[in-house]
Amino acid sequence: MPFTHNVSNARELAAALANANGGDSIVLRAGQYGALDLKGVSFAGNVAITSETPRGAQFSSITLADVDHITFNGVAVEGQFRAWKGSEAVSLLNSDVDGGAYFKEVADIALKGNDISGGIHTLILNDVERVKVVANKIHDAQSDLVRITGDSEHVRIAYNHILDTHALPGDHPDLIQLIGIHGPTPSNVTIKRNVLYDDPATGSTFAQGVFASDPGPQGYRNILVADNLVNVGSPNGIYINGGTHNVLVQGNVLPVWPNGGGGTIRVVEKSGLSNGGTSIEHNVVRQLLDETTRLSDGLKIADTTFKSIPMAELLSSWDAHVDASFAAVPHGLSMDDLSG
Repeated sequence: MPFTHNVSNARELAAALANANGGDSIVLRAGQYGALDLKGVSFAGNVAITSETPRGAQFSSITLADVDHITFNGVAVEGQFRAWKGSEAVSLLNSDVDGGAYFKEVADIALKGNDISGGIHTLILNDVERVKVVANKIHDAQSDLVRITGDSEHVRIAYNHILDTHALPGDHPDLIQLIGIHGPTPSNVTIKRNVLYDDPATGSTFAQGVFASDPGPQGYRNILVADNLVNVGSPNGIYINGGTHNVLVQGNVLPVWPNGGGGTIRVVEKSGLSNGGTSIEHNVVRQLLDETTRLSDGLKIADTTFKSIPMAELLSSWDAHVDASFAAVPHGLSMDDLSG
């Protein structure tokens, strides 16, 4: 039968993990647990590690290499949360991470209800499969806030709010970036019902909103960018380069920055690939820049509302918008609720 291990320090946690079986729970009393570094740990079913008091159990970092079936709930991580090298079935829930989160060559990852900040890039998803990022606050990167790269597929980014970069001269900040790496390119990615915002008062360079560029030879395939609020000063509020198959940009609202800039969707052929598989429909923007040629025959742009909407027209302040956004997430929302 499942067993609950109650622990109060790093030594007891190590012993509990060594003796845990699938289905067990490990409850962490408040305190300092140092750096947790697990390698080659496999459980037959999920083992849940939960802080007894929300964010009372504090780690300097958490690193998982070739680890499967483990959940962290309600913990605080001063440094980076990292899962890589073949880890599977890893969940991070209701936790605070101050040094960014990094995932590479992993599968079946769930991030829900977290506050993730910091790092040059705050959330990195590199060569990942079946990842759900739901109802998190992801903020205050130097460069990219969410970075989806390489051979990543079946990634869902929904109901998050993703805000503010602190770019230095020479940085190329993006709130969400999709990018191919040496050919392999993200596919089957959904970016839906997120709030994206770049504060005009911070950073030396305007952040771009959703930026899909540098694809490999097959281009971008099966990408949905829908029902997001994107408020950045860059002319690349939503940017599509090489949308070759089933790329849909639909129902997004792009308010303008205080200086009247931003509010722009842009589609280009800088990769030398067609955007003939792209549809841009039912969006509210200040401007839509179609920089394509006959190469992109088949590109569909329809039912665009052109309007320069100040953010203040939507809500009195950004903080109010943040609060309203979290309130809009259905109570008890589960990962499976967003599978459609």
